[in-house]
Amino acid sequence: MRTYSYILLTVLLCIGSGMRAVAQSGPMESLVGSWTLDYGTTFSNMEGQRKAALDTVPQAHRTGIENSYRGRTMVFGPDGSFRMQFLDGRSVGGRWSLEQDGSMLVLTDPNGHRYPHRVKGLTANGLVLRAEDLGEGELFVKELYFIKN
Repeated sequence: MRTYSYILLTVLLCIGSGMRAVAQSGPMESLVGSWTLDYGTTFSNMEGQRKAALDTVPQAHRTGIENSYRGRTMVFGPDGSFRMQFLDGRSVGGRWSLEQDGSMLVLTDPNGHRYPHRVKGLTANGLVLRAEDLGEGELFVKELYFIKN
């Protein structure tokens, strides 16, 4: 009986320390790394109104909009820096932070402009962000789906 209790205690301690390690690896640590936009999922999940509005845009402009999303990569550094890279070689950067207990990702450009995104989902290999309305015009794509590289 004593051996059984010892084994059970050992297993419980191992499970407990594993759970502590997962708890310590919170949203901030999970976000660090490189993420590529899942273009297909992002555009297939667009709201109906936004899809209809995008369909009314002249083809050349629409292609430009789509190409600004296709192949987009976000890199979140452990030091709070971020870089968004585009297929055409352009990139922008700044600082990132998590607010509201990890439910809001705020990207801040070098000029201090803040761009809040609601974190709708964050797993080890998936990230879903919803751009918050800044009152500066409507975005065609409000929800962005990323896959961790």
